[in-house]
Parts: sequence; structure tokens; C-alpha cells
Amino acid sequence: MPEAVVPPRDSYFVVVSGAMNPAIHNPQWYRVIGAIDETELQASLKILSNSTTSFSSQVQFGSPPLNVACQPEQWWIQSSDAGSWPRMLVVASLVFARLKETPLISFGLLAQRHIETDTSDIKSLLAASLIELNLGLPSGKSTGSNIILSVVEQDYEATTSIQPSNFSERSVFVLYQRQHEVPKAPSGYVDLGVLLKARFDQYLSGSAQVFTDIVAAVNARAAKRQSNG
Repeated sequence: MPEAVVPPRDSYFVVVSGAMNPAIHNPQWYRVIGAIDETELQASLKILSNSTTSFSSQVQFGSPPLNVACQPEQWWIQSSDAGSWPRMLVVASLVFARLKETPLISFGLLAQRHIETDTSDIKSLLAASLIELNLGLPSGKSTGSNIILSVVEQDYEATTSIQPSNFSERSVFVLYQRQHEVPKAPSGYVDLGVLLKARFDQYLSGSAQVFTDIVAAVNARAAKRQSNG
């Protein structure tokens, strides 16, 4: 029997929304425009998880550490390696520089991580934290909690999600995304590469702060619960 595929502990995404044509997004075209090299093309063609489904109008391909997917309303590139951020930005910029007639609505930067904490039971800690807000939520033995908060900042919408990790009872899963609207341009073409470059450093520092603050808060609550015995 084939070995079970273990999902990556961390994942990083560049996501673009608009009127996409999935049929264009295939490994051969990415090789022609220089978005991937010959080795990556051959690896993409051999990976069994790569598939194009006409019924659902989706395409997905890639070779570690990068994967590309496209649906009629969304395109994204994903990696399990934070060191791939620069490459993902380059590929996204190159692809949509070639697809100048594709109407773009928004773009987002997203990271999701499973992070070890000091608590031995992240499920009950998160549930207890929610109950302490006194919002009328039911109490009892927790089987899991999912906290999602979206806030609007000056030029983006930030979404943060916190829930128990499926990797261990000590780990917390944290997702952080910033989504930006693509500005309108008289010519109809907007250089996505310029937009990504202008936003990336702020996202990187902002996401790092979110992950640090959430883990620190979880650990502080764990220490308080332990001291109260």
C-alpha cells in the first residue's frame, strides 16, 4: 500500500482573484514563459496529484516545493517552505504580466502554521478562553474551537484564524491573511508584480507579529491555568 501523505506543517500562499481561464495554466505554458525550468516541468508532469478536470474546470500542478492551482475565479501558488516566498512572488508577477487581459479583483498573501505551545491540551484552553468572554457560549468538554476574526485596515482586510492543530494536543493552528483590492486603471492593466512588491514586506513583518503574539498569549494562559491548579 502507498504511504499516507502527511500534510505540511506550514503553508504559504499568494492568491489572486479574478476572471481566470484554467485552461491556460498548465506546466508547459509556465515553462514557455520562464516561470519554471525544465527540471520542474518534468517533475510536474510525473507527480500523480497533478490533474486537470474539465468537469470542474480546475487545474493543479507542481513539484516540491511549489504548487500552482487555478479555478475560474481564483489562482494561487503555494509552498510549504517560507524560503519560497521570493520565488512565489516572481512566478505570480510573471504569470499575470503575460495575462494582461485577465480582469483582476483582489490579491492576498496568506500563511498558515502549526505551532507548538506550552499547554498540553490546546482544545480545552481555546474553549475556556472563548467561554471567559461571556458571550453566552455553551460550556462543557471541548472537542475543538475555531476562532476567526476579519478586520478592515487602511488598504486591506486581515483575517486571522486560530484552532487546535491536528498535529498534536500541544500545537495551535494559526492562519493569517491580508487581502488587497486591485485598483482600477484607465488602461485596464495593473502590474500585479508592483503591487505584491509594495505589500510583501509589511505582510511578512505583520504575520510574524501575529504568530508571535498568539503563541505568547496561549502560553500565558497555560501558565495561569497551571498556577491556579
